[in-house]
Amino acid sequence: MTERGFANVDTISETNTIYGIFYNRSTRQCIQLTMANSRVVSADDIQTHPNCR
Repeated sequence: MTERGFANVDTISETNTIYGIFYNRSTRQCIQLTMANSRVVSADDIQTHPNCR
């Protein structure tokens, strides 16, 4: 993600799942990566998060 201009602004951990919140200042995209078993299972534009600004 950093190679694409995103910075990790938050990480949320649950039992077997990690949610990484990434923000790209130049495009104003706020993306949530959902990871399970060391693999990305989804990448979603969540549009807003308190740390995406």
